[in-house]
Amino acid sequence: MELSPEANWILTNVGLPRRIERLFAAAAPTTLEIPGWPGRYCRIGTEPLEWSKAEFFVEIESGEVVYLLPTDKGQDRFVNSSLALFVESLYLEAVERARWSSSDEDEITRLARGLRERLQRLDPRAFEDPDNYWAVIFEDVQE
Repeated sequence: MELSPEANWILTNVGLPRRIERLFAAAAPTTLEIPGWPGRYCRIGTEPLEWSKAEFFVEIESGEVVYLLPTDKGQDRFVNSSLALFVESLYLEAVERARWSSSDEDEITRLARGLRERLQRLDPRAFEDPDNYWAVIFEDVQE
């Protein structure tokens, strides 16, 4: 595979979560070119929603994780600066969200705010643009 040594190490030694409810479902890493998109990508997963056709990719040259939604015009969202940060962000989100089931609405808002701050410290670029993946996820949580 053409990924960076760090990304290959993550895939080999840490791995991707198989499934995070409503956020991520792992796929066998596949390197490909996407018509209409510059660069080469490694597909690592999908968004596990029946109505969604979005997929997660590592951009080979930069190592960044992006979320691509195939449409007529194409839509992409920056997710994380590296595969390692993506895996860590998914883990933190899954662990924290598990606590929400036994919490009231005010507590969920407080926990979500704390998780957002933690993820923002971990990878500030993930929240630089309000259209970035994690920024959108947390906008949806707060609504």
